[in-house]
Amino acid sequence: MIPKWLTWFAVLIVVLVTAFWFMNRTPTTSEGGATKPEAGTGAAEHGDQAGQLSDSDAGQALANDKPKVIEAVSASGVALRITRRPRVEIPEAPYGEAYEELHQNAENADAETQYKLGQILYRCRDVPVQASELKAQIDRMYQTRRSGGWEVDDPVTEEKVMRQNYENCDGVPLEAREDYRSWLQRAAESGLLEAQLNLMYHLPKGEYCQFLADCSEDQKALMDQLRKEARIHVGRAREAGSVEALRTIGGWALNEEMGTPDEVEAYAMFSAYDQIQKAAGQPGEVDAMLASVKSRLRPVDLERAEEKARELLSNPNCCVLTR
Repeated sequence: MIPKWLTWFAVLIVVLVTAFWFMNRTPTTSEGGATKPEAGTGAAEHGDQAGQLSDSDAGQALANDKPKVIEAVSASGVALRITRRPRVEIPEAPYGEAYEELHQNAENADAETQYKLGQILYRCRDVPVQASELKAQIDRMYQTRRSGGWEVDDPVTEEKVMRQNYENCDGVPLEAREDYRSWLQRAAESGLLEAQLNLMYHLPKGEYCQFLADCSEDQKALMDQLRKEARIHVGRAREAGSVEALRTIGGWALNEEMGTPDEVEAYAMFSAYDQIQKAAGQPGEVDAMLASVKSRLRPVDLERAEEKARELLSNPNCCVLTR
């Protein structure tokens, strides 16, 4: 079972995301053709085109593997330099074709390749190697209506998925599949933001409990260790300027299973995240969350939260978009 704290955060993200991350926007242009930032809304982008990228333009930018830089001013008056990095693209299936090259480069300490390798191994972690094993797994699924520890509502569709995964993972060595998390950890330790942000979603194999009351002492210790690991890596990502890390930490500050709730911390993180988004010309994703938390803060606490948000925006490494 997925730990409740991880499930809670996944649900929070779904609730928060009410609009596409990247939408088209044209900034204000001053005399001479230079792009002039406006507080809280305008942005000057350096790259192939001026202005905020549309989804189609973004795809081309990613294909060109060139980061885009937007210079803007936040609503609270902080000058921002927003960098949108190209996505780290995971190789398409079948993964066996990419495995050997990825493994070689990963051994050479290339963090991005380590992340890609960890991702494909994670996708193959429970997939059998032999056709006979696949058949037995499918038969067991039909008999128990369960697969991978979860209930199966539609066995026919599940069988198709299992067979597709079997084809996708052909050529990926069985012994290598167990190493998915060690590669992701190495990428995170090397400072790759994507790995630091996503390691917590790639749990080690084991038996997990959904509710703390149902956990054994060993399960509680493991979950506590994973929470601490997540805080370390996401905290490092925030220090390195990750915009997504602000939203993640803001969600944790409202989740009692991640520690004592701190609404000042939550408001500061969400406010900084929101100001970066809007300074880059994006629609607000967390307006409702901010309004809800703000309504519960005393004026003195709101002042503290807003000051904390300005400090976050003043991080010299701010601001890096990775999605």
